[in-house]
Amino acid sequence: MTSAEQSTPTLTAPIILLMSVATGLAVASNYYAQPLLHTIGQQFSISNAAAGAIVTTAQLSYAVGLMLLVPLGDMFERRSLIGLMNLLSAAERRQLAGLLKKLLLKQDQDTPGSVGA
Repeated sequence: MTSAEQSTPTLTAPIILLMSVATGLAVASNYYAQPLLHTIGQQFSISNAAAGAIVTTAQLSYAVGLMLLVPLGDMFERRSLIGLMNLLSAAERRQLAGLLKKLLLKQDQDTPGSVGA
């Protein structure tokens, strides 16, 4: 057996299943909001067209992400690219969590009868 044969990873059935489920969930997340658009519009007092823009934006963002990110896998070493993407994602989540916390605290202060008011 040569060293090339030893270092080549094989795809096992559980790994293929895991990748299939992850891909299906990632793609399906673009469509989860569709049955809820009417309720979203009512809850946030927006029109059906504005609520529909939520799904449209998600789908367009997914398409742009595919067009811009997938070619990077051919240009750069994948392991470092995955690490960079994870770091960027973590930084984005931290920023969004901070923004959400500020919004929730502001909303709590604006609510009549709240302890912070």
